[in-house]
Amino acid sequence: MKVQKFPITFVVKSNETPEKIKEKIKQQAKLKYKVNAIVNRYLNSVEEIINLPMLNEYINTIIDQGNISDIIKEISVQSQLEFNLNS
Repeated sequence: MKVQKFPITFVVKSNETPEKIKEKIKQQAKLKYKVNAIVNRYLNSVEEIINLPMLNEYINTIIDQGNISDIIKEISVQSQLEFNLNS
């Protein structure tokens, strides 16, 4: 049986650097899993960590490009799907 692996992106409410946040995630994973191989596989699945400064930068770029209404529409669609509000 083959296991599918999907990359994970964390959006974290923090002004700390992504590296510092990843280190904290690593410490918490070590406490929870105790096995380094599991911790390393978990951390290797983390594709990106987005902090508040990065999120603000992304949002400002979207606003500057005039695409904010498209993003709001997409968030609305995804939220309706996630919460099964489309029926």
